[in-house]
Amino acid sequence: MKSNKISWSIFLIIILIFTLIQTKGLTNIVPGDETVYLYMGKSITEGKLPYKDFFYAHPPLHIFIIAFLYNIYGFNILTLKLIPFLSIIISAFFLFKLMKEKFGNLEAIVTIILFLSSFLILFNSVYSFGISLTTMFIVIGFYYIYVKKKYLFGGIFFGIGSVTGLQSLVPILVIMLIIFLNNKKHFMNLFLGFLSIFLIVNILLILLYGNDYFSPVYQYHLIKPELKTKLFNFSEIIKLNWLLILSSLLFIFAKDKKIIQMPLFIVAAYLVFLMILSRIFQYYFILLFPFLAIIAGYSLVNISKRVYKPFLIPLIIILSLVFLWNTTSDVMFLTKYGFNKFSALQISDFVRENTDKDVLLFGDASITPLIAILSDRKIAFDLVDTNENVFLTQIVDIKETINKLKMEDVFIIIRTDEGIGQFKEIRDYLNMDCILRKYYEDKIEGGFLIYDCTI
Repeated sequence: MKSNKISWSIFLIIILIFTLIQTKGLTNIVPGDETVYLYMGKSITEGKLPYKDFFYAHPPLHIFIIAFLYNIYGFNILTLKLIPFLSIIISAFFLFKLMKEKFGNLEAIVTIILFLSSFLILFNSVYSFGISLTTMFIVIGFYYIYVKKKYLFGGIFFGIGSVTGLQSLVPILVIMLIIFLNNKKHFMNLFLGFLSIFLIVNILLILLYGNDYFSPVYQYHLIKPELKTKLFNFSEIIKLNWLLILSSLLFIFAKDKKIIQMPLFIVAAYLVFLMILSRIFQYYFILLFPFLAIIAGYSLVNISKRVYKPFLIPLIIILSLVFLWNTTSDVMFLTKYGFNKFSALQISDFVRENTDKDVLLFGDASITPLIAILSDRKIAFDLVDTNENVFLTQIVDIKETINKLKMEDVFIIIRTDEGIGQFKEIRDYLNMDCILRKYYEDKIEGGFLIYDCTI
């Protein structure tokens, strides 16, 4: 009983430290995919619907949660940032319970330390991409299956995860296959729980929106052109999260590998999935990290029990110093750069002061939705997500979009070195039909150009 209380006290201290590290990130907003989802959530509060009124490339739950909070609190940065932050905290809570109940207190503590201190989790726990929310539901479902053997209940959480992010289907299918091969009755309970959410939501949305739902959520991701930086993203994940990854590789030396067989298969399958995808981004790996942490936490403690006792304390001291050095470096980087305040938010002041209320905004997906919210302006044709793939896949026709823009009073915001401003069609339109009104530069995000394309 005493050791149980001590372990929970340590868990709470770890969560407190993690929260203190994230404080700066919870109060700042920067350009990125997050701003697309925030604007979409705002649109839902105004009566718009995804798939029907605007392009949205994911299942619906994430932006409806944003819309729910937006409807109550408005554009409150802290409240909206709490979606990914609390998702990671809850994931950590269920990981801790899983390791305590399946293995022991020490394994639970080591697992949570490795999970929450990894750079990917530290960085992304304040950015609402949806993947943290997906991860939370998968971790909860996995806890109920792996520890509690409540397969129907676990399947329901898997179903909720699947209507948050499609990446969740990889671990879900691996777990289903393993359980199918071991116990058909358990598999049926898991399968029915999963289908009760996944099938109902997808059938309903297909009946309501047909191809307007199927095309962006499923087809779009299969036809994206290959991104040449895929290997770079893999190497960056290894370089930035080497401590967790190296610790998880120690499973090779652990005894009784069968007990972590399921997490091992999930990791292997998810890595293959990422290698097959034409385009990956570093936050895609977040779903992998709880399972890496389970493997790492189990393996480290398992091996430590077989270390010659006189060597154990010096080894723990050395590993602790390495951990502190690595984590301190990551936190210093995030404080200085990752969570730094975006210095070009005055773009919104310029737009508000130089446009009428009926002037529309259009431009780079990473910045335009944020400026639209802050300046109280609408985005042209509700085309919020203007990342290059939307046009490269011809889900949206770029020439048709430009022709429609020519009929409207529009301010266009682009980046100087990336995004849709690199399309020849966009550059030609801006040079011929628009006037460059302002240039802003952020020391981290780079340069932004504001064009006046009013008629």
